[in-house]
Formats: sequence, C-alpha cells, structure tokens
Amino acid sequence: MLIVLLILLSFYLLGSIIGFVFKIGFTSNAYYNTFVRLVIGLLLATSVYAVFVTGGNTILWGFILIGILAFFQNKFFNKSPENKNDFSINHKFKNNVVPLLSLIVLACIFYFIQSSLFYTNSFSNIPQGDYYYYSKLIYALNTFGVESSIYVDNPFNKGVAGASFYHYPELWLASLISSIFSILPLDSIVVHTHTILLSILAMGMLALSRTICNSVFIDLLGLISMYFAGIVFIEIIPQTKPFIDFGNAYTSKYIIISIFYLWFTILALNKSKYLFYPLLILPIINTALAPTIFISIIIFIALKIIIGKQIRKYLHYLVPTLIVAIFILMFYSLQHTSTTTRGVDFNGIIQIHKSLPFKCLKIAIGAVLIILLTYIWYFIPVFLFNHKKWKQKPLEILKSGNPLLLYFVIVFFVSIGFWSILHPMPDSIQFYYLSTYFLLNIIIFILWAKTYKSLKSESALKRFAFWIICLVLITLNFTQINDRAFFRYRKITNAHSEKYILNISTKLKENTDNPVGAYLAAKTEINNVFQANACWVQRPYIDNFIASFNMVNLSTSDYSVSKDDIILKYRTKEILKNAPFEMFSVNYQTINGVTSSDSLKYIYIHNNNIKYLVVHPRASIPSVLNEMIDTIYTDTKSGQQFIWLK
Repeated sequence: MLIVLLILLSFYLLGSIIGFVFKIGFTSNAYYNTFVRLVIGLLLATSVYAVFVTGGNTILWGFILIGILAFFQNKFFNKSPENKNDFSINHKFKNNVVPLLSLIVLACIFYFIQSSLFYTNSFSNIPQGDYYYYSKLIYALNTFGVESSIYVDNPFNKGVAGASFYHYPELWLASLISSIFSILPLDSIVVHTHTILLSILAMGMLALSRTICNSVFIDLLGLISMYFAGIVFIEIIPQTKPFIDFGNAYTSKYIIISIFYLWFTILALNKSKYLFYPLLILPIINTALAPTIFISIIIFIALKIIIGKQIRKYLHYLVPTLIVAIFILMFYSLQHTSTTTRGVDFNGIIQIHKSLPFKCLKIAIGAVLIILLTYIWYFIPVFLFNHKKWKQKPLEILKSGNPLLLYFVIVFFVSIGFWSILHPMPDSIQFYYLSTYFLLNIIIFILWAKTYKSLKSESALKRFAFWIICLVLITLNFTQINDRAFFRYRKITNAHSEKYILNISTKLKENTDNPVGAYLAAKTEINNVFQANACWVQRPYIDNFIASFNMVNLSTSDYSVSKDDIILKYRTKEILKNAPFEMFSVNYQTINGVTSSDSLKYIYIHNNNIKYLVVHPRASIPSVLNEMIDTIYTDTKSGQQFIWLK
C-alpha cells in the first residue's frame, strides 16, 4: 500500500512542478486539477524511465512531443489562457488537500480490492492469463531495454530487435515499480499498477461529476460507473458474452485508455481548445488505436468544417494530428531489426475476403447488434426521465458546441470498419473495442448524471423512481461481474499441488542464471485462436514466485485445426509460423533435409542449453531425451511433470 501512495504522491508532485514551470492553467474544479497533475506526473515518470532503460529508443517520446505541441499552441496561437493560474496559499489548500485526501482513501480501497483478489495466506492466486504474458514483458523491458515482445515470444532470439507495436506505458509503469521496489512483475502489474491507474481514473470521474453538477450521489455514481460493462439478457449472437469484458476499471490496459478518454470528455464538455490532445496520446498508449483514432479525428474535423463551417476553429487541430501520426510512422519504420516479427499479411487477408465476401458485413452488423443488446439497458432511465431532449433533431446535435457525441458516432463506425476489413488477423477485434467501449461507458455516466440533474426540480417520487431503476441496473451489472475474465481469480492450489509448486520454484531459485525451459504439449485440436498461441500453453504458474520464468513450446507441429474454418486456419498459421521452435524446424530442415520431430526437439534443447521441461499429462517424452533427464517432479493434482535436465 505504501508503494502505491508513494507513487501517486510523486506523480502529483511532478505534475504540480510541471504546472508551475509551464504555467498550466488550472480551474476551480479541485478534482480536475488533481487529476491533471496526476496524469502529467504519470506521463513524465514513465517517459523518463523508458528513455533511461531503452537508451532513448522508446515510443514514449511521443508524450513529450505532444506536450511541446500543446505548449506552442498555448504560447503562439491562444491570445488568452482558458483559465487563470492561481498559486495562492488559499487556492492551494482548497485545490490540494480535499482531493488528495480523497485520492488516498480511494487508493486504499482499490488496493484492498485488488490485493484481496490476488494475495492469499499461502500463495498468490491465478489472475487472467494475459497477466502472465505481461509479467514476462515487464521483466524483458527491464532486462533487455527494448520495446519488443520478441524476447518473450522467442527467448533464444539471436538477432537485433527494434521497438515494435504494442501497449507499453502501463507496462513501463509496472517495470519502474518492479525495478525500484524489487517486487515481482506479476505483483507489480496485477496489484500496484492497477491500483495506481484506477486511483487516477477515479479522480477523473470525480472531476467529471463535478463538471456536471455538485452532488455526492453523482460522485458515487461516477465511481461505480467505472465498473459498468455490457449486461447480457439475450444471446441472439453466440459471440455476445465475450463483449461484457470491457469495463473501464477491469485491467490496467483498459484503465489507461479510459483515463485519456475521460480527459478528452472533460475538455469537450468545457469546450476547451486542447480537447484533441488526450486523443493524440491514445495511439502512443496503445498502437492498435492509431488507425481508428487518427482517421476519426480527421473525419471529425472535416465534418465540423463542412456542417458547422468552423474552418479556423478546427483546421488548426489537423497540424498536431498529422505531426503525431508522422512521428509514430517514422519511429517504427526506422527501427533496425534482424529478427522475424509478426506483420500484416495483406495477401492472406485479401484471399479470405474473396472466399468470404460478405463476412465483413456480417461482422459489422453483429458488432452493432451486440452493443445494442448489451448496452441498451443503461439508456432506460435516460429515455424515461429525459425523453424531451431526445426529440432534438440530429443535425442540430451535430451543430451544437459539444463535440463528444459526434466524435463517438465517428469512432464507433470507423472502428467497426477497420475490424471488418482486418478481421482475419488474430486479435483484430481490438481495433474495435479499444476505441469504442470505454468512451461509451463514460457517455452513459454523463447521461445518467445530466438526467439526475434535470430531475432536481421534479417531484420526489420521480427522483426516487430514477434511483430505483439505476440501482436495479447497477445490481444487474455487478451480479455478472464474476463472469468477466479479469475478475476470475483461481487458487493456485486448485491447479497444482502445493508440493509441486514449491519444488519447482525452489529449484529455479537455486539456479541464478535464469534458465529458459521448454514445454511438451499433448496433441491439440485447435478450436479457437488462443489455443494456437505458442506462448499460451498450460505452464505452471511460476511467475507468482520468480520473475524470469519462460518457456518455448516444442509441440507446435502437433497442433491441428479441428474446425473447417478458413479464418481460424489462417489465424493459426499466422501465429504458428512465428513460433520459435517452428522457425527453427523449418530452417534446420531447409539446410539439413527432413529430420524427425523427436530429433529436432533434442537438437533444439541441446543447442539452446535448455535446463528444464514441463510435460503435459497426455504428452509423451521422446526417448532421445532420456539421457538428459536429471530429476523429475510429478504433480499429484494435474499429472503435469517438471523435468530438470543435466
């Protein structure tokens, strides 16, 4: 807990110093001022640490570039500041003490929630599987100083790896915490990073609620709404249920996106000249957002110029948008790399579109239906109690000063467009939900808050009815929270016996050279794309105990697609062709001719000095490896074996 508070107060101090030096204008909204200081501190701390560890080769330079662009806009293009910057003692007290106390209390609450989910009396629990991949990335960032997943996907990489696309800021924050305080990467991302980012998001929600009205009820509603996600009553489309996993507060990857969507929202409501700068930060937060965000901003500017005829007001937003887009493009195009990395296979995507010409339309319609089926319930209190305002003509809404609704409509359809076109790619859905769902959750809260505000002059019965309906929807949302991936924590002793885990972790801790192991899987019939991931294997959860645990899957050639699904087959092929053992097998046989699978495993283990094997209960150990075996640990619960090699 002390680590979380120390980091948050450090961010606040850094943000205050930057605000003072660069004369950043603050407002009468005390929570907004605190929120902005925390965000500035977060960006500065992670940027400086990333620059230091990578020797300057980091995408996080983009944060500094955007700060410079905002500074020059303020200095040379804005004749008068938006808000008076007052650093008087009285102003400091009102704008610092109360929000800081709120921050500390909320951080303690969030830490208690996360730690109670993760920590237990004996062993830490098992979080959602993505965290184990993040744990290895955090370790790799600190160890190799390169923004690339290659050292996780292929720990025996011999080539030069340059920076690659991913979502790094929250991982850099976790790396910083892990390095400074000497805690495990898994602990750092699951508990500490999550709590820190969620505390910042909570301050932003309080800032948003105070922007709308001064009400304790709305403040509480804002905090609760961070956990809003789709409510599933009807599953007309089989893929509906996975679409409830996109709440703003669910995981660090989502929270950090929500923070900047929230900042954009507050600026949009206040008609700020800087409203697009938080959006420009999003493609640096997660490069999967880049195509959707940049295209959406450009379309927004074009529509505002055409419909609203506000050429001078919106045209100057185009310059920083293009500068940031060019920076990201140039940064990644100039990376020197001699390793094989996963790229976009446009020829394969085109071939699938030719085979399934209507699939993209089916995806687009399905996305619209799913979001309607899972989110329409939140609009019930708005339609019931604020229906008069919904009679306003759509064109008048677009012409109104608030750009929030227009931007959401644009980003919603642009993101669906990118997903439908690129759907054959693994994880292509991220082009859609990362750009859409978190902003939608924020908009729902705004509609609820404004509806409640409009009822202040109405009868007590109406207000009571509004509260009851909201309470029912909130209850329905939270009753489904156990079905959501990032809240499903399991006891490690449910997966493996305590003795097995202790034996493995002790053996690995005794070997300080941080060896890499290998995994022998049973023959696997792939039913979904996650099963094809060479890193997504049934490994023991040793990341709960040591930082450097990593393995290579030696059984990728035994994978077969069980369904006659050309998209699944394509995605499987795209994933497996970059699996390290698969690449080794192809290269070795190209030079030396056809070689048996068991011999290839032996050669790979020998050449890479692999120290241990993890063997699936239904997998067989090749006889050629018998001479290498030193010690065998067998898990009495799962049947899995851990074999230490000579």
